[in-house]
Parts: sequence; C-alpha cells; structure tokens
Amino acid sequence: MPSWTKDQELAINERGGKIIVSAAAGSGKTAVLSERVIKYVLSGGNIDDLLIVTFTRAAASEMRDRIKKKIEDAYLKEPSNMHLKNQIPLVLVSKITTMDAFYSDIAKENFDKLNISKDFNVLSGIEENILKEEVIKEVLNDAFKDILDYEFLLSFLNKTTTDLVKEEVFKVSNFLDTIPFKDEFIEHAINYYDDNNTFYKEKLFKLIKEKMMLYKDMYEKIIDELYNASDSFDNLISDANKELNYINDILNVNSFDELSKRLRSISFDTLKTPRGFKDDPSLIKYKYIRSDLKDEIKKNLDELCYITDESYAKENKDFKRAIKALLSLVKKYRKELLLKKRSINSYSFSDIASFAVELLIKDGKKTTLAENISKKYKEILIDECQDNNNLQNVIFKAISFNDSNLFSVGDVKQSIYRFRSACPEIFSRNKDEASRDSFPKLITLSKNFRSRKEVLDFCNFIFENTMTNEFGEVNYDDSERLYLGASFNEGKDLDTEVHIIDGKEKNESEEENLSNIQKEAIYVAEKIKSMLDNSYMVYDNKKGEERKIKESDIVILLRSLKNSVM
Repeated sequence: MPSWTKDQELAINERGGKIIVSAAAGSGKTAVLSERVIKYVLSGGNIDDLLIVTFTRAAASEMRDRIKKKIEDAYLKEPSNMHLKNQIPLVLVSKITTMDAFYSDIAKENFDKLNISKDFNVLSGIEENILKEEVIKEVLNDAFKDILDYEFLLSFLNKTTTDLVKEEVFKVSNFLDTIPFKDEFIEHAINYYDDNNTFYKEKLFKLIKEKMMLYKDMYEKIIDELYNASDSFDNLISDANKELNYINDILNVNSFDELSKRLRSISFDTLKTPRGFKDDPSLIKYKYIRSDLKDEIKKNLDELCYITDESYAKENKDFKRAIKALLSLVKKYRKELLLKKRSINSYSFSDIASFAVELLIKDGKKTTLAENISKKYKEILIDECQDNNNLQNVIFKAISFNDSNLFSVGDVKQSIYRFRSACPEIFSRNKDEASRDSFPKLITLSKNFRSRKEVLDFCNFIFENTMTNEFGEVNYDDSERLYLGASFNEGKDLDTEVHIIDGKEKNESEEENLSNIQKEAIYVAEKIKSMLDNSYMVYDNKKGEERKIKESDIVILLRSLKNSVM
C-alpha cells in the first residue's frame, strides 16, 4: 500500500465540485489519478461513469492497465464481490482515451448530423500537407478574380510571390484550427481595426510601458547600488538619472505624437569609467542594463520615432483592408480544403475536434447532445491539462455538468505544446480562480519523488531567477517550488555542476574549425571517460549498494537532435 502525502490523499479522495490539481514534475500525478479512479470503483462506483482523457495513447494504455490490475487484485482478495467482478471487463471498454479518440467517437456516433460518412478516415500529417498544397495552389490561382483587394494585400504584405502569401494563409488557418468559433473570431478580428476601436493602440502602449517599468525598476536599483559602491561614481549616477528620466517620459505618454517626440529627443552620452573601477561589479551591471535600454530604444522602438497619430490612423485603415482580404482568402481556402476532404472521406484531427464543437454547441449554448453527455459521466478527469487549447477547453466545458464534475491535472511549467497552440494560461486562470478551502478547489502536489535534493535545489535556483508571470507564465514562489519527497542514500560531490564552453576560445591542441556542437561533444566525451577511468561511484537502487559507474548509467540530454554529433 503506497504511503500517500496529505496533498496526494486530498487529490485522491476529495469530491463534490470542480478540482484543479497542480502537479509538479515527479509528484506521482499518474499514480494519484489512477488511485482516485480505483477508490471510486472500490467504493461502489462504475468505471463507465467516468471519462478519463489524456494526450497520448501510451498514457491512456498505461492508466487502463494500472486500473485493471488494481481492481483485479482487489477482487482476488474479495472473490465474492460481484461489483468488482463486473468492473474488470468494463475497464477494457471504458472511456480511458486520448482527446483525439474521444472527439472521433463523438463525430462517428453523430455522423448524420454532420453530413459526413460514419467510416471516415484520419489523415496523416503528410497526407494533409499534400492536400493543403493542392488546394492553396488552386485558390491563389483564382485569387485575383475571387478575392476583393487581393492585389492590395500583396502590396501591403510586400509579397512578390504567391509562396509568401501561401505561408501567411497557412499560419492563420492553422491558428483557426485551435479555436472553437472561427467565424466569430474572424468578425472580431476585422472589427478591431475600426476607427473607434483603440484596442491595438492600447495594447502597443501597454507593452511599451510594461517594458519601460522593468527598466525603471532596474535603473532605480542600480542607481542605489552605484551610490553605495563608491563616491567616484557621481558622474555615472548623474548619467543614470538622466536615462531614468527618459524612461519616465515614455511612461507618461499616451499618443503617437508624444511618443515619437520623446524618442527622437533621447541621446546617450559616452560613458566615462572612473580610473581603477573598470572591473567593478556594480559598474559592469550598469553597463549591461544601459546597453540593453539603448538597444531597446534605438533598435526596437526606432520605427515609432516616425509614427504620428495621423499616420497611425491611415495605417490602421490599410490594415483593416488588408486583413479583410487575407481573411477572405483564408475562408476560401478552408472551404475548398474541407470540400476536398469530404470528397475523399478523410479528415485531420483538428477537423474532427471542430466537428465535436459543432455537435456540442449551437448559438453559444449547449446542444441536447452535450446535455446528454454531461448527464452520462459522473466525473471527467483530464490529464496534462496545461497543454489544452481553447477549442479543447470549450469541448470539456460543454460536456461537463456546469464544470462541477471536472477533475483537471496539470503543471504550467511542463507545457510543451505551444507550437500546437496550447494555452497554458487557461490552466493558470483556473488555478487563480480556485481556492484551497472551497470549490472550485486547488490542490498542489509539490513533492518530487524522482530526484535528489541537489537536482531540485538547482532547478529551483534556475526557475526562481527566471520565471515570472510575464516570462514563463508562472510566478515561481513557494507554491511552485519543487520539494524533496523521496529519501536517498547519502552521497558525496553530488552538487550540480555547470560548465560553460566559450565557443570563440581556441585551444592550442584543438583542431581548427570545430563547431560549437563539436566542442561540446568533445568536452562531454572527456568528462564521461574521466568518470569511467577513475571508477566514479554511483548508488545502485536495485542492489542497495554503491558500485562503479557503467556506460549505461549515463544519459546525454539535448535540446534537439538536429545537427547533433553526439
């Protein structure tokens, strides 16, 4: 019988409303989710009352096997329990599935309402890309006569070939695949460029001021630091205060006329370093901050020096005209692509998810089908919830009982599907709206049972110094830290080491023209050889004793295998 922590027990046993489980890496979330299901069955519940959804088939299969084994073990101890006996075969047909498979089931069970064939095929990525290329070629060939302002769009985008326009169409269309109400989104996108709509202007000024507030904070701190470091820094402090005034000026502007005027007036004097203070840490830090501000103003904000309120208003009208043409092109492309798919009775996963939305929501309200599904499942358990996108979020809301039977597990820090338009901010928002004392309830699993304290301390150090709500979408405070959950044998020299290789530095014995990746590979190989040659000792968990390191104990992790020479 596992020894559960207090928070794990809460996640296993708590019922009565919407539950959000923020589960850190190595916190045993799969075991907890499985145990919650098993407890429900052992207490008399039916496994087919539950919908359990995750991202991969492997994860769904692992969970199904784990649940089945636990029920079988319980039945062996209590062979007269007919309820447990009946649950064993039900596990095999219960809804422990991937999101894509669940959407596909909904579409196939309601194919007649979608005017599609029940036995449709699922397109592979390669097959869909071939179709996309065929369709976009036909659409762009006819664009001059079919799409209003297409020629203006080409000019506006400064595109001279259809290949470049094609990429823009693909980008917008791929994004539309991840949102539920596509036509409404397109309408709103166009309306944002109306004369009386200041959304984009306000958004731009907000972004500029947020960045300037960061510089303001850094400048105020470094000025104090320079003041306390040396009396010889008076001139540097004067320069820093002048630059701080530039920042404050930008923070106070609210029009393009004012902003362009302020930006054009900014100049950075040559910095004069007091004699003998070249390597002073405070001075070095100031130089870095100053250089970064200079780049921000002179490079990133340079174009805004020439934008006035009048020119912005004209550009806004041009934007609206171009956006309407682009979205008309996208709608035409998507319509033709869907017709092509219908003709071959084959659809992509994103098409099938959109079919599910069409079946579950009409005119902003849940359909009868959605109401029936929401009555069918006593609880909906969603794993890896941090990687849901807006479309998936809408589907689960539609089939839930007013959200009250949702059990969501995730960790924003582990979101890996941004490239597929995952929206970890949805999970973050659910966490912020939840409470530890009432429903919707937040339960945090912060103990890590996978790694040593030294590994966790290093991870916490990196995350504490890098992750904020603005950068990484997580405020890495005590509630987000990783805490040691497992016990390990005492060891020596286990602190994390960081080795930085200067790619520009050349070793006398080094071969010429080595790439940075090759230099890293050589360094790693030498490090491994040294550990093997010197009989570095590791602890063998299976044997319960120390032994000499072997090649199979070592793993090399890379950001990507592309261009790797490992």
